Amino acid sequence: MTTTPTHRSARTAAALVLAAVLLASCGSTRYVVVQGGGGAAAAAPTTTVAAGPTSAEDEKAVKEAVEAALGLDPEVGFDERLPYLEDAEDIEPTYDAVLELVSSVDAELKVVSVVVNGDTATATVDVIVAGAPYAEGVPVEVVKDGDAWKVTRGGACAALAIGSPCPEQ
Repeated sequence: MTTTPTHRSARTAAALVLAAVLLASCGSTRYVVVQGGGGAAAAAPTTTVAAGPTSAEDEKAVKEAVEAALGLDPEVGFDERLPYLEDAEDIEPTYDAVLELVSSVDAELKVVSVVVNGDTATATVDVIVAGAPYAEGVPVEVVKDGDAWKVTRGGACAALAIGSPCPEQ
């Protein structure tokens, strides 16, 4: 497929919008400066988590919970995601806004690493747009609730800020 200037402009505009809202998280305001026309977002702030006891089972369960809660498949409704979220019943409009936005830019959320420390974990996710890394290293907080791992409201808001900030609590 040949990319015309119009297609490049539309893709660049979508990428700039995606970058601006990716860095706005859960009601806080941040400013984004994009230079050079590359359209890539600045890396998200990193969170350092002390390494602790972990198991391959926990890491796999955390990854599955993050993918189930935050995956960008528009066919998966919010009600299907809710069991993988903790105290996040009020962010359905955020999900709707994100799914609407990503449907036009071929985006996916990819879990790249998981660090488990007891009953808490941090999954690091990348946002991929049109097959290329776009926002890398977004930390998503996850907690163990009984036998299940759940993405915290803050973790969901950090990742979903690509489309809309979460409502104030």
